[in-house]
Amino acid sequence: MRLEEGIALVKTKLQNFRMEDGTDCSRWFQRLKTQLGSRMTRANVLGYSVLLNQTPLQDIKARDTQRLWYTLWHGTACLWGLYVLYWEAGTPEVPGWPRLHMGQPDGRWYWMASPEELSRGSGGWPLLVPSVPARNYYLCQLAFWITCLVFMNLETRRRDFGLFLLHHVLTITLVGLSYCCSYWKLGTSVLLLHDMADFFLYLSKMLHYSRVKSGPVEIAFATFTIVFFVARLVLYPLYCVRPCLNTALIKEFTRDFVDSRWHIPGGTVLPGFLVVLQVLHIYWFYCIIRMIIGLVRAIRKGSREDCEDIRSEDGSDDETNEDAKKIQ
Repeated sequence: MRLEEGIALVKTKLQNFRMEDGTDCSRWFQRLKTQLGSRMTRANVLGYSVLLNQTPLQDIKARDTQRLWYTLWHGTACLWGLYVLYWEAGTPEVPGWPRLHMGQPDGRWYWMASPEELSRGSGGWPLLVPSVPARNYYLCQLAFWITCLVFMNLETRRRDFGLFLLHHVLTITLVGLSYCCSYWKLGTSVLLLHDMADFFLYLSKMLHYSRVKSGPVEIAFATFTIVFFVARLVLYPLYCVRPCLNTALIKEFTRDFVDSRWHIPGGTVLPGFLVVLQVLHIYWFYCIIRMIIGLVRAIRKGSREDCEDIRSEDGSDDETNEDAKKIQ
């Protein structure tokens, strides 16, 4: 079945389904189709065709195209997320929820309507209606992570395939659930914090495997380490996880809709998934520390060849290095 036929079939079955803000599913399906189309175009133009190859292409060039693709996406998504927050921030006279949330990070503005939202007719939770920029950003992010889950079995398999499979499933569930249940403010913050670190991760990997001089690689990796620590181990638990664990506060600002931890989605599912993501962040930061130690040792030896990639492929390092020498 072709891509267009599959999407048309699912779209037909859900034609009567409506989002809570009155828009139908066609908007989301259009963004999913766009994401899938862009992934197919990237794969075919850069020499990696999932349509013609029966198995993942285990070639160094294919891995380079993957790193380039993710670098471009996360960089674009980060700038897009910052634009959405700027749009939602309002003005000092009519402040929006990002501006208010920075001053009161207890999470109340995830559920209360800010003066800027009230000025455009939005009410408090669960009647929070996202602006057009926020809706477009959110739906494209959801479509992107779905394509990531689909393409995981078509791209080069990594050693931490299981962890990333869990990460993608959690992300898709959180983004979809939060949008349907008007938790899109919290979700926007989570997505932006992740994209900030992911951009520098793939940038440093791309520079490392391109065999450029050591200076840019070390600068990119040091920036990634700092951004990862600040974004995922400081800001994420402070501004995203902690507000969802305070049931009393959630009950107060959701008009008693969430009255216990077992009340889906705010009581158990949402904070539970956010905590699991935080556990993954801690594990990955441990891997980053290991990479730093390996990088320091490699620099002392005068070479970066011994620096192990935490997302290495299943193939041997010797084979990868030999392939790199051939294309150089």
